[in-house]
Amino acid sequence: MIRHSDEERIRLTDEQVRTLELLRQNHRVLVTGCAGSGKTFVAVEQARRLARAGLNVLFTCPHRELADWIRHHLRHYAQLSPAEQARIEVRDVYSFVALWGRRAGVLQAYDQLDSRFHGVTFTPEIDLEPCYEPARQSFELGLAIRQSMFDESQVPTLRKHLHDPLNPYSSESEVAEFYADALHHILQRIEARFDALIVDEAQSMPPLLWDILPQVLTDPRRSPIWIFADDNQVMEEPEPLWQNSDNMEVPDSERIHVESSFLPGSIDCLGDRFLRIPLSTCLRNTRPIQRYIFRYYVGTGPLHQAGQDGPEPEHIPVSGPTDLRNTIDECVYRLVVTEGVNPQDIVVLTPLPPELSELPASWQGQRSKCTYRRNVAPSQLTGRVIRVETVSSFRGLESPVVILVEMENLPDHVDLDLPIAEILYLAYSRATSHLIIIGNPPHEEIPLTELARALRKRLQASITLPIDVQSQAQELLRKAETILEDGARLASIPLEVLQNLPDETFQVYNYMLGLLYGTQPIPIRLLDLLQQEGSHAFSSRLLDSDFAPLIGPDLKSSDLLSTLHRVTDAAKKLNTAIWELLHSDPSRITDT
Repeated sequence: MIRHSDEERIRLTDEQVRTLELLRQNHRVLVTGCAGSGKTFVAVEQARRLARAGLNVLFTCPHRELADWIRHHLRHYAQLSPAEQARIEVRDVYSFVALWGRRAGVLQAYDQLDSRFHGVTFTPEIDLEPCYEPARQSFELGLAIRQSMFDESQVPTLRKHLHDPLNPYSSESEVAEFYADALHHILQRIEARFDALIVDEAQSMPPLLWDILPQVLTDPRRSPIWIFADDNQVMEEPEPLWQNSDNMEVPDSERIHVESSFLPGSIDCLGDRFLRIPLSTCLRNTRPIQRYIFRYYVGTGPLHQAGQDGPEPEHIPVSGPTDLRNTIDECVYRLVVTEGVNPQDIVVLTPLPPELSELPASWQGQRSKCTYRRNVAPSQLTGRVIRVETVSSFRGLESPVVILVEMENLPDHVDLDLPIAEILYLAYSRATSHLIIIGNPPHEEIPLTELARALRKRLQASITLPIDVQSQAQELLRKAETILEDGARLASIPLEVLQNLPDETFQVYNYMLGLLYGTQPIPIRLLDLLQQEGSHAFSSRLLDSDFAPLIGPDLKSSDLLSTLHRVTDAAKKLNTAIWELLHSDPSRITDT
């Protein structure tokens, strides 16, 4: 049975009412929660109330599809007058900069000759040089990195200049650098400003845009900023940076200073004090789907399940080559014709971008008579049209029925912008009532670094854990530190040694890196470059995070295989112990 818009998922919960009251009282707030906890719903309601109060609001996010849905909802369901609707500018951050760039005469539309490339470029009539120094430095570092990894003659589209034409929705590098510099130019030419800023899916906002985005406010240091983020995807928070809100009013003296490890980059422009409000109830999905999601949840919690019972997620195995489109269409035929599901309540999700996916931009289902189409705007979702989206582009959105495809291809595309475990978390959490998986998704273990981070955050955020649980957690963290140090030494093996390793040893080596860090080896030339640029802020951040495990004293090659097995076995046992502790704590996941 597919639930559509029952009242229990539409009305505000007590937790959301309390959150809105705190937003009214506090002008610098971070709202966190798992997927489906109602963050976007609260953000939309806050924007509606601000518009009715006469404030001009910029409501932005990193994803065009989510911005389209929010704009559609505010226009048709928020009961706002045309004047009130005009007070809310809802755009993904890239469309927003492109729109304002055209108004300021800084940017213009750009179409490549083959017409498949639609993007923006700087207006040639205005002689502009990069004027936002962090963006210029970051672009130059990124260009040097890419040049060290690729043969330029084989990459004709390699962008050589920060102001080269750009498609914001492609997988090109230095998107944030282009738009941060453009916005810097724009703000020098446009005087209009907003009274308040709301950012949804903030964990995906590029660091450089955090630096410059608050400058669109009338007072960047004092104007209201409300941030909404998925705490399972906040990857850079080694310390507790936010004061939890247990009371309706929180004195300034009890708040925690914001540090740059949560919102990467320099965030002085955001002001120095924020209030963190956790949303702890998962509202979106049925309980069987929630059980899939929680396999990959390592946020701060606590988490409460509020979903109803529903069908177990459905697996449709695929053995050998098959026509994926026909398999999808047979599934849709059963749902629409046999079970009576509205085609508009179905979405097909793939983790692969269009250039890697087998699914075309549009096709007609022979059996279901439905039209499958990518990039469908909410206003175009009529009749027998079924959306086809990527998992990444569908962030923040949901559908009663989600059909996941091409998940078995994930290990072949480790260069995607998200870890596999996070892609699985995002994909499963989009379905509200029924999840159908065509093919065989990979089983992805969460790396030890992430589990240890989650346990440390959990330990720091809770003051109610029993003493024995605290002691156990501290002991596991000490063991994790030791294993990660051993792994770092192993990971520093020179490239020439790696190239000559027997296949079995190399496979164990790669598995160990994934188990500990969720990463793979990178070219030694790139490491040399990063070390040479070590004083640079951006390269320093890289060295301190993703690439740190690959830098360290060389390990002698003798008995290498047995050493790899020892570290790998110890890590697997420790991963299991931390996972069980995280999910056995009754205050972390509670059925209500």
